[in-house]
Order: sequence, then C-alpha cells, then structure tokens
Amino acid sequence: MKVKSLAMAALLPPLLFISNTNGQWIGQIQTESDWDALLNQGYFDYNSYQLYRELFEGTAVKDTTEYIQSTLGNPLSDIISPINDQIYSDNPNILSQRIYLRSGQRIQNGNNAGYVLLSSTYRNVNCEYKGRNDNSSWESERRIIGFTSDRINITLGNYTTNIGSGLGIGRYDYKPLGIPRDSLRSDFLYPDNSYYNGAKIEIDNRYTLLESSKKYLSVRKDFCGGAFSIPINDSKIGLTISATQLSEGSNRRTLGEGSIYFSHPDIGLSTEIGYAESGAGAVCELSKRNFNISFWHYAESFVNPQSSGMAYPDYQSFNDPRFPISFRQPQTGESGLSVRRSVAISRLTLVGWILAWKRSNHDPASLDNNLGARFELGNGANLSARYAERSGRGSGRTLGEFGLNLRRKIEAAALVSLWVDGNAVNNARSFAHIFISAPIKAGFLLSARLRSYFNSNLEYFVEERTVISNRFSLKATYRWQDSYSSESGPLYLIMESTL
Repeated sequence: MKVKSLAMAALLPPLLFISNTNGQWIGQIQTESDWDALLNQGYFDYNSYQLYRELFEGTAVKDTTEYIQSTLGNPLSDIISPINDQIYSDNPNILSQRIYLRSGQRIQNGNNAGYVLLSSTYRNVNCEYKGRNDNSSWESERRIIGFTSDRINITLGNYTTNIGSGLGIGRYDYKPLGIPRDSLRSDFLYPDNSYYNGAKIEIDNRYTLLESSKKYLSVRKDFCGGAFSIPINDSKIGLTISATQLSEGSNRRTLGEGSIYFSHPDIGLSTEIGYAESGAGAVCELSKRNFNISFWHYAESFVNPQSSGMAYPDYQSFNDPRFPISFRQPQTGESGLSVRRSVAISRLTLVGWILAWKRSNHDPASLDNNLGARFELGNGANLSARYAERSGRGSGRTLGEFGLNLRRKIEAAALVSLWVDGNAVNNARSFAHIFISAPIKAGFLLSARLRSYFNSNLEYFVEERTVISNRFSLKATYRWQDSYSSESGPLYLIMESTL
C-alpha cells in the first residue's frame, strides 16, 4: 500500500487542480434523507451533522463548499471530485424574502422529529428563529436578529464569522465532544448548536467586535474578541485578538490568541499566522481557477478551541482536568500540504488532488490521493470515474467509482462504488445504484433511487415535489432499507412558503 501511495504521489502533480464539484459522501446526497443515512453509517460525527443539516433545512450561505470544508468534520478531499456538479440544496435565498417559512417532519414508528424555520426581513432588519421538536420535546435551535446599514452590521443571537483564514477566530464556536444529546440543556438562551451565541458588530467592513456565551453541563464558556483590517491597494491586512474562558464554580481557565492575516483576492493569495496559548501556527493558500495549493503548520502547544484554520479533521482533544468537557482540536501539532489542479482536454476533464499531512512531528506522514475524470458524451450526458487512496494515520482505504450521468429534461444516473479497506472489499459501503428524476407535469417533480449494497442489503427512496404556487411548495420523501425489516421506513415532509 505504501508503494502504491508513493507511486500515486509521483503521478498526480502534473494533473492536480481545483474544481467546484463534489465527491465521496457529498456526491451521494440526492435528498435530505441522505444526510441522516450518512450520519448513521458513520461518515461524519453529530457535531458536523448539525452544521451540514443547516444547508438542507433552510440556511442560505454564499460559499457552500467553504462552509462544509470549515466544519472540519471530513477531509477536504471528500468534497472535491468530478462526479457531481453541485451539493444538494434547493433552498431559495431566504434573505431576499420578506417572510420565509420552512417546516420539516420526519415520521417513523415513534421516532418522530421536526423543525420550523421562520425568517422575516423588513428594510434593513432581519429576524430568524429555528426550533426543533424531537418526540414532543421542543428545543430552540437557533435565533438571530440582524441590523444592516451602509456602515454597520449588528447581529444578536447566533452567528458565524469569516475572518482571515480562520486560524485566530474560527467560523464556528464548536460544541464539546462526547456529551450525550439528552445531557445538554437547549433553550432559548443557550440553543444546542455550534454557532457563536451573543453579539457581532461589524463597522465599515473593517472592524469586528465579537462576544459569545455558552453553557455545557455545569461549565460556562465565554468568548470575546475583535478584528480590524486595513486595505492596501488591492490587498488587505488585518489583526485578530480574542480570549476564551472556561469556568465552573471557583475554577477558571483562560485561553488567549492573536494573529495577523493578509489577503490579495486578485492573485488568490490568503495567509494567516498567529499565536495561541503557548504555540504558533501558520496557514497559507494560493487559489486560482484551475489550481490550488495550501500549507499549514501548528506547534504542538498551539491550543485554540475557536480555530477553524486549515487542518485534516483527525484531531487531538483539548481538555482541562478541572472541567468535565473537552473540545476537538484538529490543528494542534499538525503540518500539511494540499495541492489540487484541473486539466481540460477537449471533452475530457481530469481532476487531481494530493494531500499530505503529519498529525505531529513524531507521527509518520499520511497521504490522501484522488484522481478523477469526466468525459462529456454530448447532449447532456457524461461518463465519470474516480480512484482515491488514503494511507497512513488511522485505517487506510481505497475507493473506485464509475458512473454514467444524464442531465436533460429527465435527469438520470447510474453509479458503481467499490470501497476497499486494506486488502478486503467493504461490502457494507460498496454499492451500485440507479437514480432518476423527471417532471411529470408543470410543478410536479418525481425522483427515485434504488441502491444495492455488496452485502445484499437494499435501499430505495421515492420523492415528489409539488410547487403549488410561486410562494408555496410541498415535498415528500419515503425511504426504506433492509435494516427496517418489517417496519416502515421514515417519511420526510417539507413545506416552504414565502410572502
């Protein structure tokens, strides 16, 4: 396996490239129910699932791929490939609607759950509330009040950030690890999520002030910070400083950080260096249309629970023995290099990726290699294939896929995916499937997928979407698999309305 890895590493550099398409588990998402299924199959953890779930439950984001990358729940190579050309999402830009209502229900034999999202925009004020009902237990999940003007933006409640490369002040305020869901109190004051919870003030697109307070079991987590930037011709240089305090009774632990970041959008360069707790860290990225290279290095004493800086998602946990909680820390001690490149030759597109990283100075290097291709047959049809190999830290795996895709009035796809762990085929994750989506009549779309796993398990879903008017739509998805035995599968019901 090591020989294969080194050979692939030698062959890939001439082909490496960046692409806005998706792959691995992302490429399998064709309906909301797929997110639940992939969570149950262990493709990502629950903390990441909560953030992914926002995409299909109504949150509008401008940078979908970057949003998923910054959750640090999966390797970046799981997201980029030539197989599909979009992440599943059929949400409108809710910020452009005066009133937007979305309600979803999952119904299955006493395991019912649902959510309600209500967003209202009037002039320069936006309000948003999301609550979840899990077997008759109602919880507030997210609530926001925002004010926007020419010079100042104010957000009260839950928010994310996008400052520098995320090394100093990360995009999210991640939940602790290993706390059972039913042990966390989720209410209007402390919703159960991985967003910041407090206030964000942005002034002149240059100054940012942040405050956040969370509570986990008996531990309180408080965060405050700020950033400012200075435009220099076509580039920008900025500074961040922040502190996080954990407290329980008389116990206190304060963690501080500071960083400097630089970006030059015209040449696609962004970098950030910083110091957190007692160690330094640095990230650098050069991104072009068909090329991307990223580098990161963090000292083993770099500790910053707020960071979402570039890193492979395998992590060490940060904990203080005085507190009964711990946080994932993907950055601590890690060094890595990621290179992607795209090459288009007539109707053939080649996708290449190599990612090498070390969890610490004492660990051996690990490799994550991907090579994919898409060949356009014309008239909306294409062939796609991918070979991916991961080796080193943790269990290695090899993935091979081949697909036929048709995008016309009727959308259809066939895919065979072979997953190899070590020298043995993983029959539980290897499968073949057929997908079809067709408009039956105006405003009525019917979709279905039949998937057969190599361990003889079978699953399918049938979905219909009905657009009743330009302001109201309904969608229903029924999903079944062998593990349900004689029980019925879950039924997903989605309602959207705009005013």
